Amino acid sequence: MASRSLRRWNRANGGCPQIGTIKTHSTQNNALAGLYDLAPEEQREGIMRRLLFRDLNCQPYFMHFVFVALNRAGLFDEFGTAQIRRWTIENDTQSFREMWGNGDYSHAWECTPLFQMSGVILGITPLSPGFHTVSIAPRTCDLAWAKGVVPTPDGRIEVSWTRSNTRFDLKANLPLGSPEELQIPIPLEARKFDGGRQTHCPGELFKDRDNTRERWRA
Repeated sequence: MASRSLRRWNRANGGCPQIGTIKTHSTQNNALAGLYDLAPEEQREGIMRRLLFRDLNCQPYFMHFVFVALNRAGLFDEFGTAQIRRWTIENDTQSFREMWGNGDYSHAWECTPLFQMSGVILGITPLSPGFHTVSIAPRTCDLAWAKGVVPTPDGRIEVSWTRSNTRFDLKANLPLGSPEELQIPIPLEARKFDGGRQTHCPGELFKDRDNTRERWRA
């Protein structure tokens, strides 16, 4: 698959792959080519920009891979939230539909917006199985604030953040012992905390303990 795709790579057509003799701008082929290293690294950003400037020709079931490809190409901050806003909540069920504007309500990929909001915008991702240790690395995109909860076997991870042109505030409430890495955009670049130890970031990190939880505020 990889060797065939690379043989069919069409640099003259802007890096969009072909299938056989058929020229295609398939969202699926192009996004996966950038995501799984079938396309040259220097082409990833251009590929995704071309897909976005054309209409993305795919249904919600594939959008998870589009988001991951955007992230890998360094474009999630620019385009991620606009794509999330394509989903609309149905008034009768308060849920999403299988496809854009139609279909039923029982497919796993309907959770794609929640996955992106929790794992990228709030930035909560596991560093070990079961979220026993986690990374919190929010992506602010075009948003002024975000907040949410991720349930884990050890308890709830609660994250909220707000930002302005000159300030970024983040609060995180985690099960005791969970945090391992905290990355703070101030206001646009990430500053790192490792295991509660400030490595480089203006300001202070506060940690308050009760019997079961740690509360972090930067």
